[in-house]
Amino acid sequence: MHCKALGIDKHLMGSTLYVLVHYVLTGTVEENVAEVWKDIEICYAKLDTENRYGQMKQTMFRAKSQPKLQGKAGELKDLGPVMVKVWEKHMNKHLLIHQKIIIVLQ
Repeated sequence: MHCKALGIDKHLMGSTLYVLVHYVLTGTVEENVAEVWKDIEICYAKLDTENRYGQMKQTMFRAKSQPKLQGKAGELKDLGPVMVKVWEKHMNKHLLIHQKIIIVLQ
């Protein structure tokens, strides 16, 4: 679990959040982070997620070289199914790159 969650998942989740907040959603970065966090909280409740993030800030997935999400292995592992739902909500189903992102998230 630690190799996957603290390895590739950190980059996958961080990059997905970065794309959502900076390119997909149309508000300011702060508004977009708040919207994504609201979606995450709703999915946490629907999926009865055990290990949850307490909050989400843009600094948690911003890095100089490549976005990667900060957090514990359990939080990252349990965020995976949630991110699938959040991405599905906001993705453009007609864009090939968005289709590829959902495949990787799944």
